[in-house]
Amino acid sequence: MKYICILFALTTILFSAPARDSSRVFTQKNGVNFHGHPRGDEHLHWIESADGVILKYNPATKNYELAEIRDHILAPSGKKYISGVKRANSRDTHTLTKKSVLELWRKKREAHRLKMGYGNKFH
Repeated sequence: MKYICILFALTTILFSAPARDSSRVFTQKNGVNFHGHPRGDEHLHWIESADGVILKYNPATKNYELAEIRDHILAPSGKKYISGVKRANSRDTHTLTKKSVLELWRKKREAHRLKMGYGNKFH
């Protein structure tokens, strides 16, 4: 029983690590590659492109898409990411700021802490 508890604790630690902070090559369905950084942890995760765009993978389209916040969830927007395309007009494409994603991330982490009984402040 002692070994099962230790194994469970180690598994929990391994699956709750933050995303590795290194550049990676991601591939769209059509074979086009782009560089990005995985971000987040077990509560919320996303890809940040080299040009600072927040992305989510859409398994239905098999593409990395511009991310949006819908119902307190970070989700793909349906707008495929194209590397190097300027997104000057926010009416044409959904622009999501790092600040809004980090705020959602903090809320999800705080909700988890409260659910687990760790108190009401995240440090």
